[in-house]
Amino acid sequence: MTAPLTIAGYHTKATEYFDFLGDSSKEMKGFEKLYFGVELELTASEKWLYAQMGRTRETLWGNIHPFVKDWGIATQDASVGYNGFELKTAPMLYSEAKANFAQLFNYIEDNKECFTAYGQNCGIHVHISRNALTPLQLSRLNMFINCSSTRDFIQFIGERDTYQYCNYKTNQRISDYKRGSSHTDALNIGAQTVELRVFKGTTVADNFFKNLEFVHAAVRFVHPDLCSDFRSVDAFKHFVKANRQEYPNLHTYICEGDLIAKRKERENAAKLREAKEKAEREEREREERVARRMRLKGSCYGLR
Repeated sequence: MTAPLTIAGYHTKATEYFDFLGDSSKEMKGFEKLYFGVELELTASEKWLYAQMGRTRETLWGNIHPFVKDWGIATQDASVGYNGFELKTAPMLYSEAKANFAQLFNYIEDNKECFTAYGQNCGIHVHISRNALTPLQLSRLNMFINCSSTRDFIQFIGERDTYQYCNYKTNQRISDYKRGSSHTDALNIGAQTVELRVFKGTTVADNFFKNLEFVHAAVRFVHPDLCSDFRSVDAFKHFVKANRQEYPNLHTYICEGDLIAKRKERENAAKLREAKEKAEREEREREERVARRMRLKGSCYGLR
């Protein structure tokens, strides 16, 4: 079955049209049942719409349709307005998702003028199969995403702060994952899927694949056989570095961020040194002025 050429209603699911996709033999051991479903918001740029009479979001969907018709549908979404739609995908194994989105982003990269830049309200939501995670993995993932010590890092990766549709919970404990979630939580734990809502929308391939790689890496990272310090940002960075061939976009993004952070630290340290030196210089000058006045006053009174 293929995707319809029309933009469906908001609540339409991709599973109404597609089965689960992918060859499990291409997946890592233990991850053969980990399926990914992606919700990617796309919006036609006004410049592209007005460049030719009659262009609409349906026109943009018609252009994309040939690349996604076997694994994705378009649905309405209020957050992207009348000029956009949400691409919802079939549940796909990781390797299948990467291959399919590579074709789509080849088109997007060649037709950047068709798409608008994204604001804070546009996001990428990534669903993964809940039954592919053990209760311990799910508990650890919940704590990793919501832990206060990882908050800045998660927001750095997602390029998105706390938002009304992406709310973090305060430090979660082992059993808190059982309490249920809201569809506006940063990690929305549902009955069948676990949804990560931390990513800002993008039409840049490197950023999109960085997000997909982060989800896969995070699920592996919290596995009890791989890491004990699952709430450590440094441990996660080390894990990604050790597996950088599997997560090239994520590794590059983290490295670039670390370089920027180190450069800012150096700049801030230099500013502090300059401020300290300036303060010390001004204090010496003040003391010299006071000493001169005292000498002049002594001269006036005949003091030597």
